[in-house]
Amino acid sequence: MTENSRNNSQNNSNSKSNLTETEIVSEIETMRRKIRGLQIVGAATVIPGVFIAILIVFVRDFGSSGGEANVPLVFILVTIILAGFIMLSMSSRESRKLAAFVSEHLVRAIIAEAFGDLEYIYSKRFEEEQIRATGLVGGWNSISGDDYFKGTYENITVEFSDILLYYSEETADSEFPKQTTKFRGPWLICDFGGKLPENLGAGKDSAKKPVAELHADDDMVKADDKTKPPAQYYFDGSRVHIAVHNNYNFFEIGNLSAAINSLNALREKFRREVKYLTDLIDDLTRNN
Repeated sequence: MTENSRNNSQNNSNSKSNLTETEIVSEIETMRRKIRGLQIVGAATVIPGVFIAILIVFVRDFGSSGGEANVPLVFILVTIILAGFIMLSMSSRESRKLAAFVSEHLVRAIIAEAFGDLEYIYSKRFEEEQIRATGLVGGWNSISGDDYFKGTYENITVEFSDILLYYSEETADSEFPKQTTKFRGPWLICDFGGKLPENLGAGKDSAKKPVAELHADDDMVKADDKTKPPAQYYFDGSRVHIAVHNNYNFFEIGNLSAAINSLNALREKFRREVKYLTDLIDDLTRNN
């Protein structure tokens, strides 16, 4: 990565998110307090409410009629339990907001250190048609993904998304569909604008070609599989798709509380992941 591309990308990041480190930490703490409050109040209403309801059933605390429940008491208990579940649901929603905030203000900034003119959308992925047209992965009928971004790297327009491709089928012995993973990992589209250069290391005469080991740390692949999976390439005019089935989900926060307590460590994790992606592009453009 050149110094100019780094400067351009940092300017792009700052224009999108200009919160200081202190402001980011302060906002995170405010959101965490709100989440903890909702969780505490929700649990404090649901658990006793359910316990009292069970107690009523076993003790048969009925009214004078001898068989009819005490309607006002039942109404109060149902209201309390319902309010508790609503608060717990609100805490889950706020947790998702917090994860999105961290992604917006940390992930975007780290990606922008390497990619200029950055567009980052936390909840977006490539369209199904874009993936299926390459023919790189077969046997799937469902797709999910996130962390889409588009930017420039060494004068190449690059798009990225985490992609999960799987086959989903109904089974007689389970109420939930059986899901078989066919692909999980990073998917890049590099657009060279008009014509592919002659010195592509992957060899532009092949529509699908695995290459040598990726330049990535061992923690970027499955713990029980220390081999570094090869990339697959698909050439489409001036664009090249790069897909790596490494069972890794990029830019994930993981344990939210632990991550927030160590933002610097989280940033370094994201930087390693960005380097993984730029190494893939460098492998493609390197003149073997």
